[in-house]
Amino acid sequence: MRTIRTVPGIGDFIFLAQKLINQSEKFDIIISSTPPIRSHQLAELLPQLINSVSFEEKLGYNKVKRNSYNGSWSGSPKDEMYLEANTHLEAGNRIESFLPDLKTSYLLDYNISDEDKKKAAGLLCNIDLAFRYENNDDFIAGQVTVDAIITEYKYIGIYTSSYNNSKHMSGWGQVEWLELIRLIQKHNPLYKFVFLGAEYDLGISEQLMKVMNTKEYINTIGQKLPVVIEILKRLHCFIGFQSGLSIINETIAARQTVMLYNKALSRMMNTWPDPARIESGQYKGCIFCEPSAIFEWLVKNEKI
Repeated sequence: MRTIRTVPGIGDFIFLAQKLINQSEKFDIIISSTPPIRSHQLAELLPQLINSVSFEEKLGYNKVKRNSYNGSWSGSPKDEMYLEANTHLEAGNRIESFLPDLKTSYLLDYNISDEDKKKAAGLLCNIDLAFRYENNDDFIAGQVTVDAIITEYKYIGIYTSSYNNSKHMSGWGQVEWLELIRLIQKHNPLYKFVFLGAEYDLGISEQLMKVMNTKEYINTIGQKLPVVIEILKRLHCFIGFQSGLSIINETIAARQTVMLYNKALSRMMNTWPDPARIESGQYKGCIFCEPSAIFEWLVKNEKI
């Protein structure tokens, strides 16, 4: 069993998974034990790839970066190695040229339980409408499903990040996010907004929810990763800060992704998604700009 030491971000690990998923072997993954620890959540969702996940003190990003293997997979160490793709992508190189002799899989098959699928559907399903069908014979017989109810609505996922992270990355605050939301609502008042993120991402989203009507949004912040993935699958559009969630959204055949970057990572913006989705506009990477510019692009390109 080969051991890979890597960095702990969800997006960081997904880039590796896109290259390693088609190999016949499984891997023992070692990541830093320094919080925040995120990528270990993927272990149970990718059993075809991951044998185990363990933690190592002082396994910082710089240490992994200095020692990361950057050749072809056929020449890689057979026992253990350091491996990370971010440095390659941040330099503006396409993911296909990372471990270039391996196929790149743009979609990943996450192993998600029926319970988590039901939880995701339940969070999105309009409560009043679900109640209407509760004692309906067709609903009980399975002919009217929760997913069928969900299709009567259009959901837009919103991932804002925390105040500190947004400020550090020169991202939007409450004012900009609310401006975009109000523009979309004016364009089509039937959209419902789904707030996504981990508990530590709550800041800006929490403030937005305080000034919005409870019928305008669904709060899914803090839900576990497999539930979030199932929610992402049901969104009409996802608009998010550069993050692991945005990257996950590109691995599940999403409808639309708008991913907002700061200038420092601008070269990375189009290095990892499926080129066909970039060409079609299903994935839109862009630098943080005026919310009205994002809205105008969405309308002009018939994304909302």
